[in-house]
This record gives sequence, structure tokens and C-alpha cells, in this order.
Amino acid sequence: MTLSSTRHLVIIFSVLVAGLLAVAGFTEKAKVLGKNSVSGLVGAAVQKPDRQKGRKPNRLLGEASPYLQQHAYNPIDWYPWRKEAFAKAKAEKKPIFLSVGYSTCHWCHVMEDESFSQKDIADILNKHFVAIKVDRERRPELDERYMLATQILTGTGGWPNNLFLTPGQKPFFAGGYFSKDEFAKLLLAVSGQWNSENRPALEADGVKISALIEKVMNRQEKAKILDEKAIKKASAKILETFDPFYGGFATAPKFPNEPTLMFLLRRAMRYDDKEARNAVIQTVDAILGGGIHDHVGGGFHRYAVDNAWLTPHFEKMLYNQAQMVLVLVRVYEMTGVEQYKQAAIRTLDFVWRDMTSPDGRFYSAYDADSKGGEGRFYTWSLAEVRAALSPKDAKFAIDVFGVSEAGNFEGYNILHFPGSRKEVMERLKLSGTAFDQRLDTVRSQLLAARNKRQKPHRDKKIVASWNGMMMTAFAEAGRVFGKPHYVRAAEKAFHALYAAQVLTISPGNILRRSSYEGKADLPGQLSDYAALAVAAASLYDALPAYGAQGRQWKKSALFFILHANRLFLDKKHGDYFMTQNHLLKKRDDSAVPSGNAMMLEALAMMAQRTGKLEMKQQADALLSAMSGLMVKQPNAMSYALYASDIYLRGAVGRLSYGAGGHLRASIQPRGKVEDGRAVSYYVVNLVMEKGWHINAHKPLQDDFIATTVSFPKPHPKGIEKKVSYPDPVKKLLGFSGQKMALYEGSVDLGFKTKVLQAYRKVLGSLAYKGITPVTISFQACSDKICLEPESFRLLMDNVTSVNTF
Repeated sequence: MTLSSTRHLVIIFSVLVAGLLAVAGFTEKAKVLGKNSVSGLVGAAVQKPDRQKGRKPNRLLGEASPYLQQHAYNPIDWYPWRKEAFAKAKAEKKPIFLSVGYSTCHWCHVMEDESFSQKDIADILNKHFVAIKVDRERRPELDERYMLATQILTGTGGWPNNLFLTPGQKPFFAGGYFSKDEFAKLLLAVSGQWNSENRPALEADGVKISALIEKVMNRQEKAKILDEKAIKKASAKILETFDPFYGGFATAPKFPNEPTLMFLLRRAMRYDDKEARNAVIQTVDAILGGGIHDHVGGGFHRYAVDNAWLTPHFEKMLYNQAQMVLVLVRVYEMTGVEQYKQAAIRTLDFVWRDMTSPDGRFYSAYDADSKGGEGRFYTWSLAEVRAALSPKDAKFAIDVFGVSEAGNFEGYNILHFPGSRKEVMERLKLSGTAFDQRLDTVRSQLLAARNKRQKPHRDKKIVASWNGMMMTAFAEAGRVFGKPHYVRAAEKAFHALYAAQVLTISPGNILRRSSYEGKADLPGQLSDYAALAVAAASLYDALPAYGAQGRQWKKSALFFILHANRLFLDKKHGDYFMTQNHLLKKRDDSAVPSGNAMMLEALAMMAQRTGKLEMKQQADALLSAMSGLMVKQPNAMSYALYASDIYLRGAVGRLSYGAGGHLRASIQPRGKVEDGRAVSYYVVNLVMEKGWHINAHKPLQDDFIATTVSFPKPHPKGIEKKVSYPDPVKKLLGFSGQKMALYEGSVDLGFKTKVLQAYRKVLGSLAYKGITPVTISFQACSDKICLEPESFRLLMDNVTSVNTF
């Protein structure tokens, strides 16, 4: 594209902005199209220490960013994003060259090696431009703004994102990766145009593009009613992009799209939406069987470059691990299938083992590149597999993971399941338990062998929002799987982050977005406050109800919500700005949920857990501000749709709250021995805050509302109709002259199913057959007031003896 075409693109885009592009969130997929998305190439250069010898560091050396430090010994006179750079550009009337990337970016390494480390390129940049480097993970608001500029100007995007700006930071030309020769010619061409009679035209283009960015990011749509019909229609529109052959959404490059999976999971669980359920299960099964899943070490790579999920881009990002764990926890809640639980556990163990700092916080990412090229750390030759295992285990691994002499990636093998789990077990004539035991043995031996290799670069930057997401994953997994050490890991991370990145004496923005090598220097953004609020609420759920610990986590969640309201809230419209300068908003999801979507989730959770009117009022305002966009472009707003359904229709799954947060209900499988057999026995556990009670199943007064557990009609097969209710407490309360039959404290309401726990254990896994809603009806009272009668549903899985993926 020539510089002269810029103005035509602006005009064309302005016409389109009221249509699809104006309302569509620019997805993560759009940001990797083009040359910088080609994952199969190898040979990217990581920063070479020997290149630093004899070179003076530039201004980036002291920055709290591994990405900026990777460029600290470039001969380019780099500036971080600072006022000094803008002042220099204005004083010397030079354009700004802005390069945005991140430390584990493959093509960022390539361009650093080919161009930014070369003196001849540096001479041109230093003479004609003011050069600025930005770490997109530390400054997401700049990344969003200038990625949108690149998409406007080129129709695509990716990292490194390279732009040319006016001294007033307005973009007039952009691109992604450039080879050295292309880059040198481009620099001279831009400089020549800037220093000619065309400068006013370039400046005018910058003004138009900047105005367009603000229009797109701050657009407001008329509020819509998000009733069940609207949510169903949004789900149908999202499912139009589903790939029925390989799972996932749209075509390669294939991202997990965890926000979309979470929304569809909720559809499947609350409404028994079979199409949504099948899309989720097919996608998750394909991911777990594909090369995007690290079968040896646990966890997930960022995306796959093919439709079948075989060949990943080998980066491992913290936010992918957090979101995939939550997806797996929810699928396990829905299905009871053990493999989903084990995949989540392997991912959490990988994060705890390899991505956790000494104080308990979580590192950001692992690079795709290592010694030998991109992905070499994760791939295997046939000889390497045989060397790492006994002959018997090697034969098993070669069969299970599709290992061959030729390989499937640059002469090596990306481990994957070439067939379904069921097919492999039938071929090897192994039961589920025997197969899992063999697989675990092979995995541990391959991991020990792989750990002897040089590991990829690990970005040790601590990002607050990503840490909040990972804390939520640990807390939720700990609660659902009954593993307290995961809950303790989430608690430890939260306390460590609070100690290192929250400045309680600061009157302004008290949270620091990121920390690196002990330095936390940038103010937190909306997504950081929102993610930590959700994490605190999740920890509240994972700990005993209404104790001192729980009260503290509730207080922590409200702390971050209230500060987010103070710093980022648009009081006129009800939604939130990304930063406290109130310039731009982000409502659409990309690789992670938007800050606005996570704020809606946090507000919904705390409205249900506290009954506070201000939480409900703010959630109403935010929902109103975002509802128009949700209805108009659901594909870009899936996490907001997920959060809105939580707010409007309550929790779904095995945990819920009632009575304005004074009652917590959960459904739990409990083992019970009858006639020498272990049978499946479920209890609805109700915990009431001190000073609150509900009427017993058989109240002493006819006009009092009984507490009941009921099932849909016709009564589901496999569940006994009889529910076991405990004996009540009989009390005389202040507002009544008669004794009342009550439940208070913690009570269990139990029922049996016909699925044997012992049978489940022998099989090792059970496939999904549906979910049964269990309805709890009650009326809660304190000594002074009775609330309106309530009913809500918990969900239990129905299972059969068929193995899955």
C-alpha cells in the first residue's frame, strides 16, 4: 500500500463504520493474520547476549518490561512511551516510529534480529524519526488504539505492530513485520513524504484516523432487552461460525475462544441447549486431543495454525491457562467426565510448577522459540521418544501420540491423539483406568526427558489482570474438585500481589498493572481491578460460608469494585473506560474478556452475594450500556453475554446464593454404604448466615413456606423420588408467639441415585447424558424480618458408562 492511498482507505472505512466493522469487536484472529501469523517457520532469533558486548544501552534498559529490555542494546535511540519522546518529536518536527510487541512474540524476535539490531537501520531511524517501543501487555490501551489504526489502514494486523505517527501521536501509516530491505525502503519513503509538501495531508489523515478510532471504541448503542429470546438468538448467531468438522469457531488460525465457550457452556447448563453443548464438547475434545494441548507438561499453546488443532503457535500465555481451566471445570461440572478434570489438574500443576514466582504470583508467558527453533522444546523425533522410554512404553507412546519417523512438523512430531480416546483404547485393548495409568507413566517419563532441554524464554512479568484470572481458576478448581491446596495457591497469589502491587497510601490509582524484577510502575487499568474483584469473589465461594475468611474476601471484592467505579466509570452512560484518563473504552472480547465484561461479572457476583442495592444499580447501568452491542454483535461480546446471564438469571452449576446473600446452597456427591455397596448419594447443602434461618420441610404453622427439594416432571430416571430432610430446630422467635420448626446453620437435604460410585471409579470416566435441575424452594427469615419466598436451581450431571474423547 502506498502512502497516498491512506486517505482513500479512511474514506472507505468511514462509510463502513456504521455497519459491520463499527460494531464488530476486532478479534484475536484478525490480529494475527498476515506474515506475522505464520507459525510453522523456525529460526527466530532470541536476544543474543554476545551482541551486547561493546554496545551502550539505550533508554529501555531500566524499564520494567522484558520486551523493552530485549531491545535495550539496540543501536536505535529508543524511547519508552513518555512525554520526553513527544516533546522531542514536536521540537524537531519529526514523525514518530512506534513499534508495539511483547517478549514472547516470534516475529518481534525476527524483526529485532534482522532490523532493530542493525546499525544501518538505526542510523536512518535516529536521523529521521523519534523511535518508541511499547510492551502491549503492559499498555493494552495503547495496543488497542494502535492495533485498530493498523486494521483501519491495512485490513489486517499482528505483532510487531509498526506505525508512523505525527508528533501528536496520530497514526498515518502502519504495517506488521517488514524484512530489513523492505523496512529500510519504507523508512526512507516515509521520511521523504514527511519532509515534502505532503506533510499536511499526512497530518490530516492522522487526525481522521484518530477520530475514527475514538468513534469505534466509544460508540454507544441503544439499550436492548436481554430476555431469553435475545440470548437464544445471540447463541444461534455465534453457532453459525462453528466448525462442525474440527470444532472451534471460524477457520485457521484457530483460537480456543474461551469467552465463547463459557457463554455456550452456560447455555448448555441452564437451558439444556443441545447445540451449544455439542459445540463445546466437540471443541474441547478436539483441543485436548490436538497439538495445541501440551500432552507432556500440561497446559495449552496460544492458538493453532490449522483447522484440526494439530500445529500450534507454541507460545504459552497465562491467560490461556486460566481460561481453559475454567472451561474444563465447567465442562466437568456439566458432564462428570474425569478426563476434563484431569486436563484441568495438569494445567494447574504446570502453572504451579513452571509459571509461579517464589512469592506465589504468576508469570506471564513462555516463548514459542528455544534452542533449535520455534517449537523445538515441545516436539519429538522418533529416536527421542524411544530413548526416553522403555521399549514397551515407547511402543505405547508412538501409537497413542501418532509418532513417526517423518514427523508432522519440520521433521519432528507434535504429540497429539490421531484418533479418539475410545478408538485408541479399543485398539490397545485397554480399559479406561489402565489406559490412564499407562498414559500418566509415559507423560511423566517424557516430561523428565524434556526438562533436560533448554527451556524457552519465560516472561517473568506479573500482570495483575492475568493473575486475577489465574487466581479464579485455582479457586474454582479447588472448590469443584475438592482440592484445598489449589484454593491456598489462589490465596497466596492474591496476598502476594496485594503486597507488591497495591499502594494503599496512594490517593489515586492504587493498583499497579504489572511488576517486573520488583518494579511496579504503571497504574492499573479497568481489567486489572475487575479481574481481581472476580478472583476475590471466587475465593469467597471456595471457603467456608460466612466465616471470618469469607467476610474478608467479600470485602476485598467490594474494595476493587468501588475503586474501579471511582477511577473508570462513565457516569453518563454506565459503562467503564479502560484507563482513568477516560479516553477509550473496550467492550468487545479478544484473547481475554474485556474489562467491562469482567466488571459485569464482578457486579453480578457481588449483587447476589451481598444483596447490596448499589451493586444491582451499577450492574443495571452497565448492562444497559452494553446490551445494544451484545444484541448487535454477539460474536464479539460473548463474555458480556455470559456475565449478563449470570446477573439476570442467577448462578448455574453446583453453587448458588439466596436470601440476599445470607444463604449459600451447593449440591455435592457424597459416598454412602448401603448393604455393603457404595452408592451415589447427593446432598443439597444449605448454609445460613448467623441470625438467619429457613422454615423446615414440615413447618408447624400451615401458612409458613416449607423448604423443599424437587425435580422436573416426569421424574428423572435414576433418581429416587424420596428426599431425606433433617430434623428441624424448634424455636420461639421474637415476632411469633409460637414455636417454629426451622433449619439454621448448615443442613443437608439428601437423595440417592442408581449410579454406583464404585462403578464410576472402576471405569475412570463417564460420558455426558444430560443434566438434571434440582429446585430448592424456601423462605428466609431473620429474628426481625422475613424475605419473599424464593426458588432457584442447582444442576447435577447424569452419567453413563461410556468413555469420551
